[in-house]
Amino acid sequence: MKILRIIPFVAVGVVLVAILSRQSAAQQTPATEDRGGLGKYEQLVIPLIKSGQTNLVSQISDMVSEMHTEQKTIDIAMSVRILQALRSGHTNEAISLLETRLDGALIGYDVLPHTPAMDKLVRYAKDYREQYPHKSSSPDVDTGVARAFNSVSQ
Repeated sequence: MKILRIIPFVAVGVVLVAILSRQSAAQQTPATEDRGGLGKYEQLVIPLIKSGQTNLVSQISDMVSEMHTEQKTIDIAMSVRILQALRSGHTNEAISLLETRLDGALIGYDVLPHTPAMDKLVRYAKDYREQYPHKSSSPDVDTGVARAFNSVSQ
């Protein structure tokens, strides 16, 4: 399944954005309000523009845009596959696809900056998985999911 092959690339992209976000936090400019990811992106890009590093800004912008496009592509493909499975009465396939989607969302969470809201959602997913255990076909995926769950239980 091509979607499963894309998940590690998306996870790597998310980790790269997290690393860039952490690096930009050291050079934060005063902000009157928290603008989330967009604010952090601006804090990274604006000083680069001011210092004339427009090629680097262009590369960062292209990377972020490509990551968003890849994520939307995966979201659309997964949604269509799940809807097709449900409408054709293949509920087990739909459940499997949703479990795979949840795995993909959880992988790498342990290395990302945590927010109370996200920690709450990961705990919610952990509670769900305790009630409905699931193992993927990949030990690496299962290890990544376990790390995410362990990162919120400490």
